[in-house]
Amino acid sequence: MAFHLLSVTAGVDAYRRQARELFAAYKEGDAVARELIDGLHPRLSKWPHGQYPYAPVTPADIQLAVAIWYYFESWQHLEDWVEEAGSPGSRVSSFEAATEAIRSGDASTLKALLRLYPSLIRHRSMRRHHATLLHYIGANGIEHQERYPANAVEMLDILLSAGAAIDAKADVYGGGDTTLGMVATSIHPARAGVLIPLLDRLLAGGAAIAIWEAHRMREEDAGVDLQNRILPAADMVGAPCHGIPALKHAMDLNAYYGGPPRLPFVPSGASLRREIETAFQHCKG
Repeated sequence: MAFHLLSVTAGVDAYRRQARELFAAYKEGDAVARELIDGLHPRLSKWPHGQYPYAPVTPADIQLAVAIWYYFESWQHLEDWVEEAGSPGSRVSSFEAATEAIRSGDASTLKALLRLYPSLIRHRSMRRHHATLLHYIGANGIEHQERYPANAVEMLDILLSAGAAIDAKADVYGGGDTTLGMVATSIHPARAGVLIPLLDRLLAGGAAIAIWEAHRMREEDAGVDLQNRILPAADMVGAPCHGIPALKHAMDLNAYYGGPPRLPFVPSGASLRREIETAFQHCKG
């Protein structure tokens, strides 16, 4: 069978019908249905393919697997979301419209939604990752990513200008996931050719918060000192000759998950790692 992603506004009957069709296909031994259910269901995924010692697979099992595929914790969570998402002007429908604008690179729609609903920038998804709009720039572990905008940097700037919390954390890979970490480890920004500009904006935004706070408190000398201490580290990590491996090492040093670089990149050498560590130690005073 062909199992496809239903639209946000498909309605609860469409989701129930999809689950029924999947159950029927599963009973007939359809390979796609069995792979989907066996891989996603918390209980069934623990057993060898098709060998369940305790009880037969039920429609409720299928519904749970479908809900997990759509990034919900239970079928009831999915139905609640579908109902809210189908209500025009609701918080959920507005949030989902904004995520769609981000995926499609529709800057005018995103701006209009944020003007109409300013608090949207602080809202979180009903899905199990509980992401903010900013996390959708990361496109990493958040739903089924079929598109990524070429103007992602513009979309990021719109969200930051609207007051997005740059260090907000989502529950994508076990919790504590920031947009910076998600962008740095996502293939989609790299394929779109916007990885480095996005990382530059996010890294600068985090530093800018502390600098702005110093300015707001009329501590100009402290702000200038912080900026001067940040510049050498920023220049080193952002240098084209050092690239992604250096950035990932810098992230690991600063409580973000950078992790090992993916091929064809290789980890930075010991000498460069020491230089980066020294530069960031100077940043922290």
